[in-house]
Amino acid sequence: MHEVAVASTSRDTRASQPNRCLPKGQDCPQFRPGSPTRYTPTVSRIALVASFLFAVIAFALGIHWGLPSRAADPFLFGQRAPWTGEQIRKLIGDRATAGLGADVDRDPLISRDGPVWLNETDAQRAAIVLRYRLYSAQPDEMITFMSLAGMQPSRFELDPKLYQYGGLWIYGVAAIIGATLNPTANLEHYLDHPEQFARFYIAARVYSAMFGLVGAGAVAWILKRLTASSVAAAIGVLCYALLPVVNNMAHEAKPHLPAAALMLLACVAGMKFVETARARWWVLTAILCGGSVSMILSAWPIVVVVPAMLCCRAISWRQRAVIATASAVIALDVYFLCNPYVLKHLLAWNSPENPLRSNLANSKAMYTAALSLGSISDAARLLGYAASGVVVILGFIGALFLSFNAAKRRVADGPTSQPRLGVAVILLGAPAAIILIQFTLLADGKPGEFARFALFPAVVLLIFAIGGVWNMAGWPAARAIVLFLLVGRVAVGGISYVWHFLRDSGERPTRLIVAERMEAARQRGARSVGLHAEPAPYSAPPMNLWDWELWYSPWRAVGRSQPCDIWLDAVDAYPDTSGWRAPPGGPVFLEWIRPRLLPTPISWAAKPFSVRGQARLLDAPAEQAR
Repeated sequence: MHEVAVASTSRDTRASQPNRCLPKGQDCPQFRPGSPTRYTPTVSRIALVASFLFAVIAFALGIHWGLPSRAADPFLFGQRAPWTGEQIRKLIGDRATAGLGADVDRDPLISRDGPVWLNETDAQRAAIVLRYRLYSAQPDEMITFMSLAGMQPSRFELDPKLYQYGGLWIYGVAAIIGATLNPTANLEHYLDHPEQFARFYIAARVYSAMFGLVGAGAVAWILKRLTASSVAAAIGVLCYALLPVVNNMAHEAKPHLPAAALMLLACVAGMKFVETARARWWVLTAILCGGSVSMILSAWPIVVVVPAMLCCRAISWRQRAVIATASAVIALDVYFLCNPYVLKHLLAWNSPENPLRSNLANSKAMYTAALSLGSISDAARLLGYAASGVVVILGFIGALFLSFNAAKRRVADGPTSQPRLGVAVILLGAPAAIILIQFTLLADGKPGEFARFALFPAVVLLIFAIGGVWNMAGWPAARAIVLFLLVGRVAVGGISYVWHFLRDSGERPTRLIVAERMEAARQRGARSVGLHAEPAPYSAPPMNLWDWELWYSPWRAVGRSQPCDIWLDAVDAYPDTSGWRAPPGGPVFLEWIRPRLLPTPISWAAKPFSVRGQARLLDAPAEQAR
């Protein structure tokens, strides 16, 4: 007995027309020519369960990558005795500043116009050592813990001073750490035992990965509704788990993936409202919209789901106005319940010590909106990083195909029908389109990691790609070939990310390999290193803080920068130097840490380093032969 998928438009239809095999050529509202291939219930369930188990494994492998440890000490201190936590704490002093956001640099180098000597004093060296003891290899993960460090629950001081990351993320991480890891407020202890601080990163990454599994459930539900097939849903979960941006964000302690999962759930609740018109579904949609923005502020476009679902449901305009108003109140209540200090600081906006104003100003300084050919080109490049080119292309084609199919069925079934295909395209496509517009305006010149802001559109394009291909009528062979190519390309990209996370999870991560090579260059006579970022686990390998001179030079000052023996940069992909020849006695370009499989530009794991310097210092022939 085969399983026939149900594609009814009401509860009554399902009751009156139960699943059953139909004679060849017979048609009914449940089965139409060109409907998805039918599989036995057992095969479908096994495939779906197996895909979720695969997602768990894909998210768990390498989740302990790039964590702080004492392994950098021999490189930082050389033959000197490593500093204790107490010594480091005394040297750096009190860095707290009232009125600044938790992520705001107290002394930003980016404001400097010329070169800066970074390790001239013991205080500067202590600040560098602190980063290698407490920071991970991902530059944004630490700001969550900076926020938590500024809280004092015993005094009911719970202001995170970090508002682009919402309270649902900050307080959620705090709750997990408090319930499982018994944290201490003693900074000196964690400076002496960074491996214990590393557990906080793992806890926050697990929090993100758990929401990633929730998102997998939403993807499966939506695809089951679009295709009426558990096998298609299983393929969707498999691809979702390996989608480059999803897999990357499941390995980072950041709220982008949890927010995307809540956004998908908001779309699911909106679809249920369109089908049933029950109050509980629009209430849940509003709650999930507020929860999404409570995870991360950039999730705000999800609020468009409310008016979109109201337009899709045949109800009176008075009902629409009432539901829209009530939904706005509920979403705001959820947001301010999770972010009470945002409301407090909004009411005291003109206060001279307002961390909300400082935090938002810091975020604004990082992004400038502009539409140009460069921004469009970079947005396309970054979207390709997030989803892979085949998903992007098939996703847009699938969206058009599903829309056309929905319009055709609406004509056949009558104007009062509510075809699921059209509702899914509208509710998923509307917030994704707004995010893509915003993404394009901000994409000009952005590095690979900026692709994380295309997370939700990438997942939506994946859903449209699989849903569109699966609904191809009468082309089972073509459908199988296209899905095979889609799964294969996504799998190669996702496995590349997992491979690099695993590579940076061992006892000899890639940055220590680069540190060994830098030490070899020092022994050949190199003494100064030029950097375009402060020394930290994500931007530079650990180097001897007494025998090296570390110089910062902003990109705009390169022409008059401090002459250095070596220039070192963490890059998305090594620049193409094919056909380039070094002038006699001039610098050579080298690549340290070559990406395995496909490049992983969104990730900071196993980051390639671009190295420029004299061949005699870098042992160029040996390196170029690798």
